[in-house]
Amino acid sequence: MGSRGRTTSGKPSVEEALDAARQAIRALVTMSDGPLTNASGAVVSHDGFFEAARELTQPYRVAAGFVSRKVLPVAYRAEIRAKLFRARSRLDERIEDTIIHHFEHGALSLDRLLRHELFGYTKKQGVSLRLSLNTCAPTPLCGGSCYAHDGRERVTATIVSGCFTTAICRLWEAGSIPSEGLLPHVRRAVALARDDAAFSKREYGFGRRPRVRLAHVGEIAAFPKFANWLAGAISSESNGEVDCIAYTRHPGVEGLDVSRIVVNLTVDESSENRRKWAREGVRVVWSAWDGTLDPSAEVNFLEHHEFTHSSPQGKGRVCPATSADTERRFCDAFGCVRCFESPLVQSKGEGLNAESSSKDVRTRTVGIMRRGAQAAGDDSA
Repeated sequence: MGSRGRTTSGKPSVEEALDAARQAIRALVTMSDGPLTNASGAVVSHDGFFEAARELTQPYRVAAGFVSRKVLPVAYRAEIRAKLFRARSRLDERIEDTIIHHFEHGALSLDRLLRHELFGYTKKQGVSLRLSLNTCAPTPLCGGSCYAHDGRERVTATIVSGCFTTAICRLWEAGSIPSEGLLPHVRRAVALARDDAAFSKREYGFGRRPRVRLAHVGEIAAFPKFANWLAGAISSESNGEVDCIAYTRHPGVEGLDVSRIVVNLTVDESSENRRKWAREGVRVVWSAWDGTLDPSAEVNFLEHHEFTHSSPQGKGRVCPATSADTERRFCDAFGCVRCFESPLVQSKGEGLNAESSSKDVRTRTVGIMRRGAQAAGDDSA
């Protein structure tokens, strides 16, 4: 164990780093409510908003960065990780409050608000929404272990992006944003999803339906009316060719329309009572945090957001992309569509187990985003 003083290299000792992480968490969970303010107590201007958000997120980045240090004692990391969700949730609330304040007071026009790109793309998640973490109803196991605290998901620009999308959801449900204003985003999502499916066909020889994930961080089930409208709009704009998928732990799952959205209700050992939300058309999947499988779940995910990756224990169908034996962390590489087909429709099992040709990740991600944006522009012209 390190000493209280600095190490000989000049870097903070373990105890100093722990104290810094504790202070960072404390600063966030005890901060005031409402929009971000400047030194004089006034709400920050729209022009100064991002810099204020960057300053506000600094304590969170300190705490999340502490957790990512593999050399630290597990107990130290666990202490901070257990508090990360609450800190991030408070952070997101204030950023969203600022966005909505600017919108309601005219500093942010509707046109400017809707310039925010509603849909993004990643190799692992495909076409998806990113929402803020305060939309979640986490279980005792998932809150601090969410990958929203890892890597680029915790940087300021990414956090702010999720907050903008969540603000749009809230404002739409409040009647402040007309649906037609979101249709260019819907068309862009359709174009991206089609391009993503075409890439899978070329790369893996795997033909599957285009799809959009709602959402890969945060919970679309917090806005069931918006989710149902959005899924309907995507289906309409794509002539029924693009599917919408939701993984959820949220009680709002009861309001999701399973005829429009493929719903995967995610349960773990600390949230068995949430099985009560299952109904016809809702697939129950299992988060195997310690590797213990649920034989009754349609899919078991071997969670791997920590530094360890447990081996499966017991019987149950395991998601191949979460196996410790693979580096291919995306479904298309395995020709698997189990999570993406409606439980109301019998799977035909047409997927192929093709080998990846390991094309550059950046080429896939950036290329698809650019081509999708171009296609959406042509469609809306």
